[in-house]
Amino acid sequence: MHPIIEENKAIWTTLAIVVSTCVLLMFAKIATKPKRKVALDPSKYIPFKLIDKKIISRDTRRFRFGLQSPKHILGLPIGQHISLKFVDSNNKIETRSYTPTSSDDEISYVDFVIKIYFPNQHPKFPDGGKMSFH
Repeated sequence: MHPIIEENKAIWTTLAIVVSTCVLLMFAKIATKPKRKVALDPSKYIPFKLIDKKIISRDTRRFRFGLQSPKHILGLPIGQHISLKFVDSNNKIETRSYTPTSSDDEISYVDFVIKIYFPNQHPKFPDGGKMSFH
């Protein structure tokens, strides 16, 4: 055995025990983390109810949608998007993709910050944004 380790055997043993205990506690915390219910199902659209709308600026809104229960998280990895859909007045299904602005740690709701296109304000959208006024 190395002379330094032999001389300080008690210190090295204590250090090894402390490090091992910390590693075991980290694994125990990860293993006992409660599993949350996930709101999304990749095989189908899930209806979410609009529970709040906040004006951020003249043409920007924060929309908050409630998930299925107070125990659900959205279940979408950071940086990913979700497709929202609706049926317009001509019975045509419209979809738009948005990235949530709320964290996946948020329970019971998901937030989206969306720019609103008003009618006759932008040449690309003379009727306004379809999703904006649904």
